[in-house]
Amino acid sequence: MEERRVPHPLLEQKERRDQNVIETQAPWRCIWQGVYDSFQFVKVYKLLRRNPESRESVKSCVLLNGVLFIGSLAFYQFGMVPFLHLILEYAWNSKSTDSVLSPESQLLLERFLGSLFNITWVFPMFFLAKILNGLYYQRVANASFESFRGASAPGYMDVRNKDLAGWISLMLSDAVYTVVMETVLIIETSLVGMLPYGLYISIIFNCWVTSLYCFEYGWLNAGWSLQARVVYFEKHWAYFLGFGFPFVIATYFMSFLYSTALFSMLFPFFVIIATAATPVPSSYKKSVLSLIPDRLPICTPSRQITSSIMMLLPSPRKSTKQARPQNARTVSS
Repeated sequence: MEERRVPHPLLEQKERRDQNVIETQAPWRCIWQGVYDSFQFVKVYKLLRRNPESRESVKSCVLLNGVLFIGSLAFYQFGMVPFLHLILEYAWNSKSTDSVLSPESQLLLERFLGSLFNITWVFPMFFLAKILNGLYYQRVANASFESFRGASAPGYMDVRNKDLAGWISLMLSDAVYTVVMETVLIIETSLVGMLPYGLYISIIFNCWVTSLYCFEYGWLNAGWSLQARVVYFEKHWAYFLGFGFPFVIATYFMSFLYSTALFSMLFPFFVIIATAATPVPSSYKKSVLSLIPDRLPICTPSRQITSSIMMLLPSPRKSTKQARPQNARTVSS
């Protein structure tokens, strides 16, 4: 039995108001709708045309990840490595059968230069890009929400103004739990690749995780709690499967560094599209496969593992209870 804290009472009404009831569709129609919506780059164009801040953030993100990061990787792989081979073949090796460097030595030299390149450039660039990307994404997400949904929700601000201790407790617990849960979900996605038909299962899970990343910025700006986000995500599982599919296919089959850089470059575009999109829930009653549930418990294993991990960590239970208002309640599943 898992116990979960519901959102602060001041946010509950807003979450119910934001999650408008939309007519359900058959799962395959929801998947197709998600794929269709993911190509709505006209939304990106409209936002970038009228919002200078988001335009500069997207431009910086493309330059950082596309030009600088991918460009440096391509320069090393297709420029420096062939040039090194050219030097070893024509400058160091004589025309006789005796070579200055044996093939084994050439391989070791190439690996050494590759490691030196990674340590001095790739790894620092990778972590720097992570930090800068986070700033760019947040700016784009805020501008997208304001453009397509109106001003960011005052929900969390209302809590902070009326109950500062409750707001701090809510934000900290939500942030820590979200990070741990999403980390566990990523590990699960990697592990399913080892199962039979693991490639296809892994692609499906990656579609869901990618969609979760894209839409979560908007949900946070809307003031939704973790519980509300998870429920909404699991009820729209078919739509999110379709939405994440093009993005995953574009990056899945590349090497780790190329895939990460391309993902980081394309991500702000999909954040904009996700903020403007309206997910469609599925219903088993409209499907020929009646065994398909309306809500697919995608996050249940990761939440159970996360709850177990969180129980092992020290937490200020007393202060948390004091920070929560009297009419806050708990639900169990």
